[in-house]
Amino acid sequence: MRLNIAIFFGALFGALGVLLFLVAFGSDYWLLATEVGKCSGEQNIENVTFHHEGFFWRCWFNGIVGENDSNIWQFWYSVLFSLVMMLYVIWVQAVADMESYRHVKMRYCLDFNPSVLYGWSFFLAPAGIFFSLLAGLLFLLVGRHIQIHH
Repeated sequence: MRLNIAIFFGALFGALGVLLFLVAFGSDYWLLATEVGKCSGEQNIENVTFHHEGFFWRCWFNGIVGENDSNIWQFWYSVLFSLVMMLYVIWVQAVADMESYRHVKMRYCLDFNPSVLYGWSFFLAPAGIFFSLLAGLLFLLVGRHIQIHH
């Protein structure tokens, strides 16, 4: 009876791990970034570029932020009303390219201020790894039990 329960939970955790991997790698919310530039002729106009990058692809759009801030709503609608886990990370310390990119952009635009966030897809991959390893461990225990008792 305990063997059947272990097989059930091993299959459940394995399926959950695979599902989390498929969702994490199939979505494009690994990295969310926003660039704000005020380098046009008028100081009141801000040109904003929104990026959301997946594991295999990248998407971005830009626009001028005005009174109604519709570009910000378009950005949140582009994540398909998903609940985005926002974890602010000092990306400059993690990726050296971000610092050099910032320096290049600041040569031309002194008001360049990027904002970089990890998206929810970034957090699903470690959960998928955990459940896959747990399923593998359970199946190893089931195999060991069958080898010893049969």
